[in-house]
Amino acid sequence: MKTRNLLGLLVAFTTCITAANLTSTAASYLISNNQNVVGAPPQSWSNHPSSVQTPTPVSTPPVRIRPIGPRPERDRVWSLRPDPTPSIPPNSDIILFIHGMDSRAEEADDITKALFMLLGSRTSRPAPAPPQTPNALMVAVLNQLLQKYRGCILERYETQQDMLNRGLAANLSGLTTTAGLQDRDAGVVCVSGNLCSLAARRASFTALLAQANRGDPTNFESNLEMAIPRDCFECQKHMEFHTKHVHCTMEAGGNSGLFVGPKFEGCKAGVDLQALANIIINDIHNRFVNLTGNVSTTDVTGGPSVATNHSTVRFTDCPSPSTGCPEACDHPDTFSAGARNAVVPMETVDGRSVPLYFEPTIPREFLDVGQWDNTHFNDPAAHNIGPNEGRVRAELRMAARTADPLQSLRLAAAEFALGHQNWGNAYADISVTGHQSFAKFRSAPPQDSFCKSLRPPRGTQLDLLNGCRMALDRAYRVANFLRSGQSGDTPADKTRKTNERLALGWIAVSGEDDSPHRPVNAPSSDFPQYNIDVNVEAPFASGPKIVAVRTRYTIAQAQVPSTGRNLVVISLDLPTSGYSENLDYDLISPLAAIGNPKLTPLPVPIVVPVEFTYVVPGMALLPPGTVIPPGVPLPDFQSSGKTPLLDFIETDIVRFVETLDRVVPFKNNIKAVMGGSLGGNMTFRLGRRPGVPWLPKFIVWSPASIWTSLGAGSDLLQHYGPRAAWEGANKAHNSPGEGDRAEFFGSWDKAIVPIIIPMAQSETWTSDFYQCKKSSVAAARLDRHETYDANFLAWHWRLGGEQLLFSHQTIDPATNRPLYMANQKPMLLACGTEDHVKFNDICPATQRTAPLMTMTPGKALFLDKTGHSLDNERRSFWAKQIVDFLGL
Repeated sequence: MKTRNLLGLLVAFTTCITAANLTSTAASYLISNNQNVVGAPPQSWSNHPSSVQTPTPVSTPPVRIRPIGPRPERDRVWSLRPDPTPSIPPNSDIILFIHGMDSRAEEADDITKALFMLLGSRTSRPAPAPPQTPNALMVAVLNQLLQKYRGCILERYETQQDMLNRGLAANLSGLTTTAGLQDRDAGVVCVSGNLCSLAARRASFTALLAQANRGDPTNFESNLEMAIPRDCFECQKHMEFHTKHVHCTMEAGGNSGLFVGPKFEGCKAGVDLQALANIIINDIHNRFVNLTGNVSTTDVTGGPSVATNHSTVRFTDCPSPSTGCPEACDHPDTFSAGARNAVVPMETVDGRSVPLYFEPTIPREFLDVGQWDNTHFNDPAAHNIGPNEGRVRAELRMAARTADPLQSLRLAAAEFALGHQNWGNAYADISVTGHQSFAKFRSAPPQDSFCKSLRPPRGTQLDLLNGCRMALDRAYRVANFLRSGQSGDTPADKTRKTNERLALGWIAVSGEDDSPHRPVNAPSSDFPQYNIDVNVEAPFASGPKIVAVRTRYTIAQAQVPSTGRNLVVISLDLPTSGYSENLDYDLISPLAAIGNPKLTPLPVPIVVPVEFTYVVPGMALLPPGTVIPPGVPLPDFQSSGKTPLLDFIETDIVRFVETLDRVVPFKNNIKAVMGGSLGGNMTFRLGRRPGVPWLPKFIVWSPASIWTSLGAGSDLLQHYGPRAAWEGANKAHNSPGEGDRAEFFGSWDKAIVPIIIPMAQSETWTSDFYQCKKSSVAAARLDRHETYDANFLAWHWRLGGEQLLFSHQTIDPATNRPLYMANQKPMLLACGTEDHVKFNDICPATQRTAPLMTMTPGKALFLDKTGHSLDNERRSFWAKQIVDFLGL
């Protein structure tokens, strides 16, 4: 049996080769004439060996190879389209979209189109909302809190007459007058740890008073803590809150001088300022909760905070409410004989059904060798595409790994010259589809001089010049299409782009060896794509503390007829997801930074459940009913409490905005940041990040890490999740194997944890009410086929583990309150009630958290008969909620 071997990807045609490396008749002929050229394919590829083999050398009589076409004498010129320049009009309302785990910028397209459609259908500007009357309860609450701490903020010294005016004994104060006393100003530290001069505190008090009278709780608690000196306390003697400084001045009858000074200083001695600050923090928080909380898990609406404005949305306005009243989706599943099946998504252009995903059209000769069920290719949809889930043959992988576009073009030229158009196309593609290869290609775009430098073997008519020109034609066509994507500003432009893409057909790419810089056989966004390099801090890195992240992003914009303003949605690829860059996580921090696996002795005996067989390290398989005695070491995980990848991504988003803003100013027009799942987690975190005043509002759905940390507590079974993720990340990073790809995608169809969590992870992304449930998973599978590599897999496991370990419920030691209590900017929060999986239970956890979010202005919605990806399942409904929340 024969196989292709392209001579180790020769650096040039003058490289010496041996007959043992060649398999085709033409290549053997070239060797017999003592010539040097790249290898050629065998004449039949109907059978594929299970592994690459070295064939027996062959010897055949010389043959003449006819030229493939006329040879123009004049030079030809090829050019790359210029990089698009981002542009955002100044009259824009901007939303920043953060996608989910393993996903890419295109995830924003569904909700973006729904927003554009909704606003585009408005023919007139909506009537302004009637002015809101201040919420009487909130006004009273905020004023009570402010007046309670007025004495501490303003630090007014009280005389004996002041005591009498308050109905207290005159001798409670040692001051007969305040003349000569100096106000305390410089060096004062407030409860939040900030320096707070008297002038700043007076200004803060005025601002807080105006905010209280508006009934606006936004950041009120944190602003109040920034205005109260740390030595504030509740003085039983003087019957008020005031500072230790004021108290001791009144006690000593002054605060300086030969006789008064020592008494004043002695009064202040031994005061634990941090303890006083903690008392104030807890007092403010508890009073706020008691007066505004209205904590209830039942629907409560109309209040100013998420805690007082959360409700369940029940979809019943359709003929058969039991179906969940699903919205129409783009690529519905098929139903036959009672079975639900996925389809590979197609789109309709000019009445034609055309592919969105070209991977299933791959000529099967390009799939890697091995045993697989070729009779069920792409059956079920997006499955069984070669033995390793879309992996291409070793020859193409080697060309991609070498990342030398000139060598790939030489190989393509030879293939075209030999009449092998498919292989010529494939090698030409490899020269421009990967990050590394295309970077070299564009730095010195090859021209006709390159083609004229190729020398055919002596005594042959191998037309390398025309073959090379065909290779350059293909390479430039592919590069130019990919960089502009499928976007079309007009129907005619969309038709042109569709025809152009159909003519290109399947395009060769090997993401495992040279990650793609643009979507290749997966659909790109319908909106323009750009690139920018972002420098991001990595404080836990063992090497450089700044990591440059190559970032792809999209800008979607449309004018709103009723307002004349533009709505702009900016969506970026996060590190190692999509087409930005698959980072090595060691650049950010070592895996041990998040913790390590360990063994913990079983504290009490347990019986192995009847549902499954249990495995204990160092022991045999334990059948159901086995009693495991105390002291047996069981798998466990020791969490460090750190999540460096999550920290890095959060900072990456901020640095992306700051970097792009220097190219095209836009950040001061941002209306909100939004996202779900990992994007929801990041949006939730950004909602309490300091130093980003240009992020005013937050739209969060299905947030990861809303659960209690799976690294906390003593439940060993709960710790299994982060331990398994740690082990997956460690294996993918330190000992990757050829079978990892097939194993990763195979896991999409297996139970998360047999018996305990019986559904596949991919089944949890949408609800059964979503009509495109299975087809959306098939599309996601094809997406990941293209971007998968060892770094992707390692990052996938580690990032998943960090999200299990991190929790918005964690108590912040600085405030002694859950982290979510620091979210004090307006938030629209949502989840789908079908989004519940054991141990994380995203929607139930969201429903439990919302009534406690007393410090977060906004509201929460729980969508009935809806799953995790609610922006896809309920895109029209959700678009309206976003528009209303932002006042667009």
